[in-house]
Amino acid sequence: MVDYIMPVESRLTGFKYYIEHAEQIFQQRETDLNALIQTSKEKGEDPMEWWADDYWLHTETNLMRMSIFLSLYAFLELILEELCRLQQIEHQLALKSTDLSGLGIERSKNYLKKVVGVDFAFGGKEWNEIKNYQKLRNHFAHQGLRLVKNPEKLTDLEKFIRDHSELHHNFFSESETTFTGDQLKTFEAFKDFEDLPYLPSFLGHDNSRYGGMDMYGDDIEIKGRFCEVVIETIHLFWTQLIQSVQRTHAS
Repeated sequence: MVDYIMPVESRLTGFKYYIEHAEQIFQQRETDLNALIQTSKEKGEDPMEWWADDYWLHTETNLMRMSIFLSLYAFLELILEELCRLQQIEHQLALKSTDLSGLGIERSKNYLKKVVGVDFAFGGKEWNEIKNYQKLRNHFAHQGLRLVKNPEKLTDLEKFIRDHSELHHNFFSESETTFTGDQLKTFEAFKDFEDLPYLPSFLGHDNSRYGGMDMYGDDIEIKGRFCEVVIETIHLFWTQLIQSVQRTHAS
């Protein structure tokens, strides 16, 4: 039987190396900026002069992490589609996955389950996580990082972000935030800059130098280990899936 595990493991390892390298660059850039800000403060300069540099550093980092996540999700879709294609060829099945309705990971799963006969009694936790990745992927693809809170109730995506340790959005901590008088003055100084819609986000996630406020605006913050967790989930799900495929043909 075709070895489906090793090639995927190899490519996921490649993703891991890429992520590690990217995170090293992100951390070095933040270290360099912090050093510049500290030097500026020692000279008696206002640290608020650095807000634009700080904003763009964190925004670019967030965008790069989003790009890596989208690439990982696209890779997952690709290997599932390829598994369906190879199973159809190997077992000379009349139906192709493209003959089924639907798209993406759901169509691939339906093909493997209904046509190939794979038992999906495994990996419920990983599949549920992957379905959450699908919601996040669709949001990023169509709306980017910006997420405005649903006024009626939490959506499934909002619940996923709230409960994931490597994702964050300010609307989950707004009710717990208390501003001091100096912090409120800082906020008041910027609230009228309506021609600069990105200002609420410029402070990033380490803002003690700007009065202690933590405002990412309406952007979803992707933390450093999120894409590593995604890789771990994909790897575990794929390994369990291939083992189930092998049991299907052995029976």
